[in-house]
Amino acid sequence: MLIWSKLQKLNHQQNNQIPETGHTYKKYRIITDTCILIYKKIGFTPVQVLREIKSFINEEYRDKLTFVGRLDPMAEGYIHMLWSGDKEEKKTLTELDKEYTIDILFDIHTDTDDVLGLIESVNEKEIVFDKDILNKFVGPFEYNYPKYSSPHIKHVLKGNDFEYKKQDGYIYDIEFLDFKKYNEADMKKIIFDKLALCQMEGDFRLEDIKISWKKFFKKNKKDFQVLTLKVKCRRGTYMRVLARELGGLALGIVRG
Repeated sequence: MLIWSKLQKLNHQQNNQIPETGHTYKKYRIITDTCILIYKKIGFTPVQVLREIKSFINEEYRDKLTFVGRLDPMAEGYIHMLWSGDKEEKKTLTELDKEYTIDILFDIHTDTDDVLGLIESVNEKEIVFDKDILNKFVGPFEYNYPKYSSPHIKHVLKGNDFEYKKQDGYIYDIEFLDFKKYNEADMKKIIFDKLALCQMEGDFRLEDIKISWKKFFKKNKKDFQVLTLKVKCRRGTYMRVLARELGGLALGIVRG
């Protein structure tokens, strides 16, 4: 309690204007006087969260403000915001392991491996899911980074050809949580509710993506299968990649 009280006091001294909730984030926890763990909302990029927080940080620290690690626009969860300017502290935070809860929608593939993408293919044959397959993904793996990810995005946006870079990931544990079926109406609502939350800056092809999903649901009147997993992994392990390799896309990603 004494430590928490001290951190609260420091927080009031250096960033006492940060609201408990904001436009791009739901809440935050104080880590030190120059670091918070902030919960990013779906539909925003970490850069947008940083810009919102920056306006509340004392002016002398604003140029040092940075976020640690990346989190996809369609993912929600915790990211560190740091304004100490300490490179070693940032490196230590970057190396921390991660834990996610992920919902995987089977049989549909988009060019982003999540719902914020154009549909590329649909598997008409229903997948029969076997829990034992999850053991295959525990340990080190090397798969292509998603097309729309930081290693490739500059080439993609410019329309340039590029060679896919490999993701050197490591999963410590995968826990099966649930496996559900949704009818067409319920799944359509879930996806369009998520797309309605998108408020990213720049050209994210949002209108084209909505049209793509509308055409898909017009043709596909069926039940949809969703697998829910809890994943403990090394930093830099893309949950979109795991969803793709399991035969679907990331319907929801929550970083704990």
